[in-house]
Amino acid sequence: MPQVKDGVKSTVKFTIDAATTSVELNNAATFPDPALGQYWVWMWDATTTPNAADDSNAERVRVTGKAGNILTIVRGEAGQT
Repeated sequence: MPQVKDGVKSTVKFTIDAATTSVELNNAATFPDPALGQYWVWMWDATTTPNAADDSNAERVRVTGKAGNILTIVRGEAGQT
């Protein structure tokens, strides 16, 4: 069963592109361990749009791994690209 933890936020350390499958965050300490159950997060440009719901480029990704501040993600979830 997927984990749920609302309100977890961090910023991406480096720019990502459409092929990115590992994301380094500035601080991933509050993100759950996906070994206990994978989960989804929203990624968007919060510097220009504070709320993901208002960003037409926001993407929902599944987190499948975590090592320190690096999250392994699966893109194209929920029919998004």
